[in-house]
Amino acid sequence: MGKFKKKKRLTFKSMLLFGFVLVMVITMLFATVSDYIYYKNIKEQCNERKLYTVHYLQAQITEWKRTPEQLSFYFNNAGAYEILNVDSFSKWLFPRFYSPVVLTDSNGDVKASNAVGMKTTIGGYPKFGGREYYCWNNTDIPEVAAMLRDCSDLVSMYYKSEADHYINFELDSIYVDDDKWKFVPHTGKMQLCRQINKKDRSGIEVVENDDIIIAEREINITLNEGGYELLKKSTEDKYKRFYADFTGVPDKFIEMVMDPHLNYRGYYSDGEPERYDVYIDGEKYYLYTKVFSQWYSTAEIFQITVMSLIGFVLSTIIMLLICWRKNVRNKARYRFEDFQKNITDYLITNISGPVEAIEKYTKDLIDNNGTDSKNVIIDDNKERYESIIENVRTVDKIVSDALFYNNMDRIRKKTSEEKQLADNIPPELVKNIL
Repeated sequence: MGKFKKKKRLTFKSMLLFGFVLVMVITMLFATVSDYIYYKNIKEQCNERKLYTVHYLQAQITEWKRTPEQLSFYFNNAGAYEILNVDSFSKWLFPRFYSPVVLTDSNGDVKASNAVGMKTTIGGYPKFGGREYYCWNNTDIPEVAAMLRDCSDLVSMYYKSEADHYINFELDSIYVDDDKWKFVPHTGKMQLCRQINKKDRSGIEVVENDDIIIAEREINITLNEGGYELLKKSTEDKYKRFYADFTGVPDKFIEMVMDPHLNYRGYYSDGEPERYDVYIDGEKYYLYTKVFSQWYSTAEIFQITVMSLIGFVLSTIIMLLICWRKNVRNKARYRFEDFQKNITDYLITNISGPVEAIEKYTKDLIDNNGTDSKNVIIDDNKERYESIIENVRTVDKIVSDALFYNNMDRIRKKTSEEKQLADNIPPELVKNIL
């Protein structure tokens, strides 16, 4: 007779271990899908922004007959999004977009762009109030070009910093061209500062502290061109001041739109820069534009983190429910297997042994017939003893078949008859077996 073979059992810990591996795979899948959806959305926004910019600028050039000197102003106002001066919530929730725009002549010389420049509002001077004046980078004055490069450097440092950084301009005197809405700083300085003002617990009162100056650039330009009027900040009248800020896109993006081989890590673009032919006063010009977005922005990190967390929580809950259900079913199955094993042990110990002894004893009686005077069997009773041996062999075969079927994996799905048979097992037998 064969022995009952106990199958290797799956523990709850091993199911959890395997389940958590699947949870991590599903979480990575959620993160990948979120990343794909995010950049697909960003690409669509970049394309929409570029088309809007191109249509707007083409209308300014062809319909409104703007001159190249005027176009830098309109280039800076062509964007559909706030690029530079956005609040901390917008910078946290949405990625920044950079849309460099460059206008060149047929020789490749830049005639207008939206590279970083300066703008100012003049307070206290009635003649110059109510409008903004700009200092563009498309100028032949070397001092102005150098100053704007310093400004672009500070702006680039500012973009790499946190939301509590800002650019501060202190202009003591400026040159102003009221007809062209242009100005050039005369004396002053620009600073990259970090704000250290802190609110108290109530969130209302502010404790004033001096902000930290990280970098500073001095401004000292002497302009000899005509058409400009020199204005000085008044020391007596506090309203006669110049409130300056920057505008436009940092130089590195202007460089990338002109040279597609340049690349800065951390930014996504909508592809190769596109060139559009435009005509101003019958002369051919080229308009270049491209859209950049931050590659790893706070918005993307937030979205991927949220989606990964959702995927992790959902898959973990589902995994735990499946493992719990599987464990409950396994426990019932293992209890039935233990019951089978106990039945097998009972058959071997309490039935097989006595049956084999009866068979042996009966054979001895038959074999000794006529040879041993002490064990003489009457011929009329010989068939009865042979019948006992046959029944013993039948019982032995039944026990062997029971052991064989117990070794087969046939207990996962019981028929209604098997269930009824299991329910009808006498309690006394179950008690003796278990």
